[in-house]
Amino acid sequence: MSQNLTATVALEEALGKLIRDTPSLPLTVHGLIRDNPLFISFSPGLESCFRMKRLFEFSAIFKVAAILWALLFLVLIGGTQAVYPALLLDNRFPLWQGTVWLIGGVILAANLTAYLPSSHRFIYGYVVAPVSSLILFLLLASGLAYPDDTSNIHASYNVIMTMILVCYSMRLRWQVSSGILLGSGLAALVAALAAGWQTPWLQAGHAYLLIGIVLCVIAFFVERRERLGFLQEVLVAIKTEELAQVNDHLSAMASKDGLSGLANRRAFDEFLAREWERGRREEQPLSILFMDVDFFKRYNDTYGHAAGDECLKQVARAMRQALLRPGDIVARYGGEEFVVLLPNTDVQGAMEVGDRLLAAVDALAIPHHTSDAAFHVTISIGLACMVPTERSGANLLLEEADRALYEAKSRGRHRMACLQPMVSPTYNVDDIILMDIVKDHLPGKP
Repeated sequence: MSQNLTATVALEEALGKLIRDTPSLPLTVHGLIRDNPLFISFSPGLESCFRMKRLFEFSAIFKVAAILWALLFLVLIGGTQAVYPALLLDNRFPLWQGTVWLIGGVILAANLTAYLPSSHRFIYGYVVAPVSSLILFLLLASGLAYPDDTSNIHASYNVIMTMILVCYSMRLRWQVSSGILLGSGLAALVAALAAGWQTPWLQAGHAYLLIGIVLCVIAFFVERRERLGFLQEVLVAIKTEELAQVNDHLSAMASKDGLSGLANRRAFDEFLAREWERGRREEQPLSILFMDVDFFKRYNDTYGHAAGDECLKQVARAMRQALLRPGDIVARYGGEEFVVLLPNTDVQGAMEVGDRLLAAVDALAIPHHTSDAAFHVTISIGLACMVPTERSGANLLLEEADRALYEAKSRGRHRMACLQPMVSPTYNVDDIILMDIVKDHLPGKP
């Protein structure tokens, strides 16, 4: 069961990769299903997946088939010994006896390797065809070398059974099966002519050529039906892949802000809830930076909403680039408000991040001549830090960051403010400490 599941997953992954890498594949599959040609030819990638499917089918039936072959071989050997004992015991039939030993050895090897799945790909690709050709040739040669009715009829039955096994149990392409039947027959014919055997050609031709043609035709139509069925599977895989892409797109739309490309408020709230629980379990601090673009309404009124949208895009890009850790997240909280969540970060670490954010936005140098904070676009930051506990909630951390942002605005904007101590869910007003970080080297308004 586990092996079959692994094979199914491998085939699905191969098909998925082929679908993603071949945009024209849906059109090709629809065209083949619509036209329903007699000879169905696949592209190299699709053909590789089809052969992989047949390999997995061969591997799945190999264990059972090997046991059945062994039972069939024992029945044939027992019947031969009971009815035609001379074939196995008389020294006049060395070719027939050698064929029996060869087939017995092949069946024994098949039963041993059936429990080694890692060998199945090699066996399917490089062993089945040549060994089948050799066995079929030896069976034909045995019948042609000993043309009496007893051995010839017995050999014909074995030839027919071997042909059927080759065409339907080996999961080979019909061209390969036909090649095995044709090649073995021609080799046996050449051997018979070279050795001068007295062969009843009409009987041999009827037993081999006619049945071989019928089997090849049937094998062709069986494979054609399987190829059409495989196209339906590919079509289902294409629909599944398209649905997954649509779902991913919808998920991205649901979690990303359309203007800035950052996470939206919904995604931030989910991330905050997860990190709050993690911080509570690990007793690690969690920091938030609440940010606001200074005098953004004036910017919109002066430069227009299109310029305002472009300004927010540039600010969002600068904020994203200022974050150095993969686990940190910046989101657009609404309007011109942004928020950064810093897991496992204390006040000092959060202040360093806030310092980089201030510098990153200042470095954009987006003109803003109606601002009272500077001649370019600036931001104000409110910082809050807390070690999550069961008695407190994530909303308290947001509220404290919002209070700190309000303090930064009231003190002139273009700065960062932090209310301390923030490592406890409760604090006393007398314990509040205000910290301002202002870049003295940055141009500001007099």
